Amino acid sequence: MGDTARALIGSPRTRPALLFALALALYLAPFAVGTEYRLFIATQMAAYVLVAIGLNLLNGYGGQVSLGHGALVAIGAYTVALAMVDHQWSFWPAALLAMVAAAAVGAVMALPAFRLSTWYFALITLGFAEVVGGLLTEWRELTHGFAGVVECHARQLRQHDRHNNGERRLQLRGFVVSVRTACRGNCQL
Repeated sequence: MGDTARALIGSPRTRPALLFALALALYLAPFAVGTEYRLFIATQMAAYVLVAIGLNLLNGYGGQVSLGHGALVAIGAYTVALAMVDHQWSFWPAALLAMVAAAAVGAVMALPAFRLSTWYFALITLGFAEVVGGLLTEWRELTHGFAGVVECHARQLRQHDRHNNGERRLQLRGFVVSVRTACRGNCQL
């Protein structure tokens, strides 16, 4: 990155405007992609970026090697899919439930791993990942077995969200709160 770009990003005067522009671009991106395939690819990229950020926090800043990250992502993904398909929840409440479920399972996984270091920590997270993978494929009554959750269609998601204006207002409020939090009071909204 050049010196000009570093100065622009690092400047306290321009940071709130850049954060607002980035947040607005991310909020409007699903409406601008065009085809469903491009939206699917962009969604997959965003999910993988979030997983990479989590791994960077754990490996880069924490110095720990975790092999159980995929299991926590799978728990969150299955929670969203099962809440939407089996219980007809909307996406946003299902996503919040998935965050809580993955955090709770991660906390339970962390209890025995607190006192371990380096390779022992990696081994216990690998064991956890194997147990979760086995449960997700063998517990057919809950997770639908090897086939997974296949009844969730994009058309159903769009029809459900199209008629829910209260959820759109909640989403917009969350966007504004996120931008204000990111700006930390330095920008005028």
